[in-house]
Amino acid sequence: MYIGPAGKPISFNGPLFESMAYLKQIGLNAMEIEFVRGIWANEKTAEKIGEKAEENNIFLSVHAPYYLNLISEKKNIVNK
Repeated sequence: MYIGPAGKPISFNGPLFESMAYLKQIGLNAMEIEFVRGIWANEKTAEKIGEKAEENNIFLSVHAPYYLNLISEKKNIVNK
């Protein structure tokens, strides 16, 4: 079972990718990356988050943007 916060913990003051070690320290093993209002991470940032998660054995999940609909018949919606 994986347990962790949606987003970085409010008790952690620092960049999201640095919160992975903190999660491990407090006994958690997961985090949901929140893209609810849009995808804010570029490829370099996403790779850094993934590397830090892997180093600390943190399972990552992603909350896709609210507007995302992968089964939409409208190509422009799917391609967002």
